[in-house]
Amino acid sequence: MNAVVDIGSNSIKLLVAKMKRGAIEVVKTRSFVTRLGKGLLETHNISDESYKRSMGALREIKRQLNSLEESFKLRIVATAALREAENAESFKKDAQKILDGRIRILSGLDEAKYSLNGAASCFEKSELNELSFFDLGGASLEMGVLKPKFQAISLPTGAVKIFEHLGWKQKAISDSQWKSAESEIAQLLNTRSWTELGQQLKEKNKAVIIGGTMVLAAEIFGAKKIHSDLRYFSRQELYEATNQIRKKSVSQRISQHPRLKTRADIFPAGILLICILLEKLQLEELYITRRGLRHGIILSAS
Repeated sequence: MNAVVDIGSNSIKLLVAKMKRGAIEVVKTRSFVTRLGKGLLETHNISDESYKRSMGALREIKRQLNSLEESFKLRIVATAALREAENAESFKKDAQKILDGRIRILSGLDEAKYSLNGAASCFEKSELNELSFFDLGGASLEMGVLKPKFQAISLPTGAVKIFEHLGWKQKAISDSQWKSAESEIAQLLNTRSWTELGQQLKEKNKAVIIGGTMVLAAEIFGAKKIHSDLRYFSRQELYEATNQIRKKSVSQRISQHPRLKTRADIFPAGILLICILLEKLQLEELYITRRGLRHGIILSAS
């Protein structure tokens, strides 16, 4: 049995699983929104508030691990927030002490590799030639393809960073703010660093989206359920639904969709980023999956 703790820029997640007949059998899963990436764009440090909240989440995860009756191998990984934060070493030391294990800070490319392989487990191998993959995190965005060969890139932008860059607060987002945001995001994505990969992504028929914000969007907007870990949506449907919810204040979003409580502020910004990216790549069909980084690490250990 394997356990993976993923210390992300917006949430910290636990997955305990076994491999059974080549498939992942989930034993336990937990997720805690801690916002490690909050304020990182401005201060380059994990804030005291996020630091304390994350340590609390890790203590709870340790309690969950201690309650397991079977033996397991623990793997702990961290992503963009700890790649970038100047106080990452202090955080890492405290977190390792709580979890009694070594933390591996993944490069953007390694993060992409595990995330794409985890998401790919939702599909038949014969389908992979048609798929491009996008993993929306709090502080980074990974995208790539698995066929004909693995190629990926990690961009230093995500739902939390975009939200803070745009300067949106608790109020409804006006039409002018929305249009301005579309232009700013398009400019941010206008970089040569992924031009070659972008052409390969564009040649695929379908996009597979990974990340908690997108999973939540699929569920509250009623995306078609393929199975427990996979839903289907069109880019236009996603954009129109988000365009409506951004017209409400953060408190109104939570009132209408209580499950948005921990993501209501960053929600429109993160989804707008994905919508503009997919429009740029002319990808209209979306598959949104619950599987990602943790599942990829479990598969790599089998």
